[in-house]
Amino acid sequence: MGGHGGLNILPQKRWNVYNRDNKLKVSRDEAKHAAEQQELQERHRAAEAQARRKLLLQRARQRRAEALGGAAPAAESGTDEEEEGQQLADEQQQQLLLQDSRDGQHFQPHTKPKQHRQQTTAPAEDNAEQQLQHSRKRQRQQQQLLQDEDAAEEQQQQLQQIQHHQQQLVEQQ
Repeated sequence: MGGHGGLNILPQKRWNVYNRDNKLKVSRDEAKHAAEQQELQERHRAAEAQARRKLLLQRARQRRAEALGGAAPAAESGTDEEEEGQQLADEQQQQLLLQDSRDGQHFQPHTKPKQHRQQTTAPAEDNAEQQLQHSRKRQRQQQQLLQDEDAAEEQQQQLQQIQHHQQQLVEQQ
């Protein structure tokens, strides 16, 4: 008698976890998830660095104002560029917090965003992120194309060497 009895139909099933295709799908998904997590961590680090920078600049302005002999109002000590940079940093931080809340993760920066600022996600920011992703994809495609061209050129050189070697063998005979 052959085997353990019954039919072995598992290899024919789409949901078979031991299928090569399913294993490849899982490994691709895991790699994609790891890349997303790494990018998310990089964005977190950038947001934290921006928040720390903002806090240090604010402390430096306060100390400078105190050293000059009086507390100057914050509007007089900062420039328009700094205020715009501050607003941009706050909006980016809020965007990251919103993205993280969608992903089910919670990120608490060292400093909390000011409550009087509006918490909006502008379509322009989404469009900018899409453009960034598109440019990264295009760069990867260009890199792959260059690698493919290099590989083709290398194969062509090897083929020429083989043909040259064969000609030498023919001439020797």
